[in-house]
Amino acid sequence: MTTDYRAIDCDQHSLLELFALRRLAVEVEAVDEQDGPIRLRGTVIDVVTRDRAEYLVLQAGAAEAPVRVRLDRLRQISDRTGGLVWRQ
Repeated sequence: MTTDYRAIDCDQHSLLELFALRRLAVEVEAVDEQDGPIRLRGTVIDVVTRDRAEYLVLQAGAAEAPVRVRLDRLRQISDRTGGLVWRQ
């Protein structure tokens, strides 16, 4: 169970939900549990709540399992042209 989750701003959360509705192709920059950098590419397919934390769900490829990234670990998201569309 996640106990150290910090909720993100509601407006920021709404943008992430919009990305999921539009199935936006993105590149995500985040940090892992040890604050190491993570970079993922995929399509935003959902924003979900699990174990008292919220996650952005990305689909990298049709044959791959979706990847979840905790919202409070996100740093920025760029669209397929490299334009910054979200930053925390």
